[in-house]
Amino acid sequence: MLEIETKLQLPDGFDAAQILRDPWLLDLIDTPFVETQHRAIYYDTADGLLAQRKWALRVRREGDVYRVALKTGTENIDIRNEWQCEATEIAGALPKLAALGAPAEGLQVEELLPICEINFTRTHGVIILGVLSAELAIDIGEIIIGTKFAPICELELELLSGDVTKLQALTGIFIARYGLARQPLSKLERALSIRNE
Repeated sequence: MLEIETKLQLPDGFDAAQILRDPWLLDLIDTPFVETQHRAIYYDTADGLLAQRKWALRVRREGDVYRVALKTGTENIDIRNEWQCEATEIAGALPKLAALGAPAEGLQVEELLPICEINFTRTHGVIILGVLSAELAIDIGEIIIGTKFAPICELELELLSGDVTKLQALTGIFIARYGLARQPLSKLERALSIRNE
């Protein structure tokens, strides 16, 4: 399935709670915000085959649920192919992902190595704006790759239903209202850039 989302970077020292308290936003939220803890381990081969293909393979604990996901890139940085299933480890997940249509059949479990860990607290809710439905998520945490660390402080808007142009318009509102900037890199891409610094 397609994952369509936009990522926005929160400035250093920005109080994300001011967004969550904004009466304008609270009027659009379908249900109260929920907070969950996420811990993700990303995998690749020793020679970085998945990174070369712009693929991301991870095991992530979301609260009490474990999911394995494979994402593949497209020409549009806001749109990626994504397949996921409930599983606690890669070996058991790859056949399930392949059955869902993911290009996972050629991946050899014994060649995959953990390359980074990304931990964050996610506060999320669903925005309803006319025919648009989108998940708002604010992620605060850190990237760990080798002995290097980097903070995560970002806001994501993921399209659940409606038109992509409506999501883009909503993104523009968030940028203008809160002084945010586009974040063109995924969490994994940021981890890899930190490793190469």
